[in-house]
Amino acid sequence: MAHYLVTGGAGFIGSHLVEELLRRGEKVRILDNFSTGKRENVDAFAGRIELIEGDIRSHHIVREAVDGVDFVLHQGALPSVPRSINDPITTNEVNVPAHSMCSTRPKTRASSGSSMLLLLPFTAQTRNYPFARV
Repeated sequence: MAHYLVTGGAGFIGSHLVEELLRRGEKVRILDNFSTGKRENVDAFAGRIELIEGDIRSHHIVREAVDGVDFVLHQGALPSVPRSINDPITTNEVNVPAHSMCSTRPKTRASSGSSMLLLLPFTAQTRNYPFARV
């Protein structure tokens, strides 16, 4: 059984990933601040997941969240193009942390966010390019 961290696990895509991982018998931890995700999306998983409520921009919360996990599925993103134009700094602060999470977990694989469901193997080549093109 692998241990997964799903950032944005209370969102639409993240909660479906959590559901499938649990169906496969995997251990799941969710990191979500519920800014766009919904509590009702994770209510059905109560008692079967570990839920960390916090902001992905907080290094100490991210370090706690990645501790002991084998894989990170980074879905905790701000997916709005208009929002990214109006507030690019916040968008980058939220959408780019997959890099820092991956660099702390040598066996981690990370998806690039809610707009692309791309699973990247963590290698020396992808270390600096978490959103590699395929």
